[in-house]
Amino acid sequence: MQASRGFTRVGLCALTVVTFLILGSPHLIANSVEGAGYRLSSFNVPGADLTVLQGINDRGRVVGVYLKAGAMHGFTSTAKGKSVVTIDFPGSTTTQANGINNHGNVVGMYILPGLPITQHGYLYDDGHFTSIDVPGATSTQAIAINDAGDIVGAYIPAGAAGQWQGFLLSKGAFTTISFPTGDFTVAQGINETGEITGIYVKNFVCECGFTYKDGVFASFEVASNHLTLNLNLNDRGVLVGSAIYPDNRVSGFVGQHGKFTRIDFPTAFATQVNAINNRGVVVGAWAAAPMLTRTAPSSPRLRTRKTKTATTPTRTSRVWRCPVRRHIPPL
Repeated sequence: MQASRGFTRVGLCALTVVTFLILGSPHLIANSVEGAGYRLSSFNVPGADLTVLQGINDRGRVVGVYLKAGAMHGFTSTAKGKSVVTIDFPGSTTTQANGINNHGNVVGMYILPGLPITQHGYLYDDGHFTSIDVPGATSTQAIAINDAGDIVGAYIPAGAAGQWQGFLLSKGAFTTISFPTGDFTVAQGINETGEITGIYVKNFVCECGFTYKDGVFASFEVASNHLTLNLNLNDRGVLVGSAIYPDNRVSGFVGQHGKFTRIDFPTAFATQVNAINNRGVVVGAWAAAPMLTRTAPSSPRLRTRKTKTATTPTRTSRVWRCPVRRHIPPL
C-alpha cells in the first residue's frame, strides 16, 4: 500500500492553501477529473491557519501537517475530518506527519529547539515515538511506510552540504537510494511490492521522478519542459504527483502505463497531489492566487523510460512568483 510523499514540495509563500480529497476509480485515465467521475471535497483541521494532507491508507485514515499560531504540528484523522489527533514529538518545535500504513503506523519529521536546525525522522505507533536517524547523517526525514514496516525517506550525509540522498530502512538496516548521476535523491513512496518512488535532481536544475525496484531505476519526465516535484504510488502501480507545467502552473497528475491525467482543483492557481490509496482516493492541497487565473490544459502525455542513468535535464523555474523551496526544510 502507498504512503505519503512527504517533503512538501513547493514553498507556500503567503497563499491560501486548502487540502482536498478526490474520490474515484484508481485507474483514472481521462481528460479531466470531473469527466472521470471524481468527486472533490475540501478538508481542514478545525482552527488551523493552514492544512496539508500528506498521506492516506486504505482505511481512509489521513495524515498531514497543520499550522496554528505559528507552530507546525502533525496530525492524523479520518478522511471526513473526524477524530483529529495531533502528533507532536515530545520537546519538538516542529512536527510533520508524512505517511501512514494500514496498521496505523505513522512516519514523519521533527525538529528540536536550538541551533543548528536539524531534522529527525520518527515512527509513531500507538502513542509511542521512535526516532529515526541515518547513521552519520546531519538531517533525516522519514516519508513513507508500507504494511511490512519498510520506511523510505531522505537524509543529508555528513559533509554533503545539503545534498539529500534517499534511504530504505528495512528490518533495522539502512540502504541508500541514490539515482545514478543525480545530485540528490529523495525517496517519497513505497508500496507492498517494495517498489519505491521519488524524485532526483540533475545539475541542480532538473527535477525528474523515478521508480526503483530490484536494483533498477525507471526515470519519469512528464512530457517536455515539465519539472516533477513529487511522485508516489499505490499497490496497483498507479502513480500520482505534482509538476510545474510549461504554463508555469503547479498541477497534480494521476495515471499509469504512460497515460496520465492532469489534476487542477477548481478555481485554484496551484494543485499539489501527494498520495493515493488502493481505493483510488487522492489527497493533496491547492492554493488560490487571484492574480493568476489561466485555465489548465487537458491531460498531459507522460514519457517513461527504464534506465540506470538520469534523463536529459530540463529548465527550472520559479513558482507562484516566489522562490521554490527546494524540499528542505519541509513547508
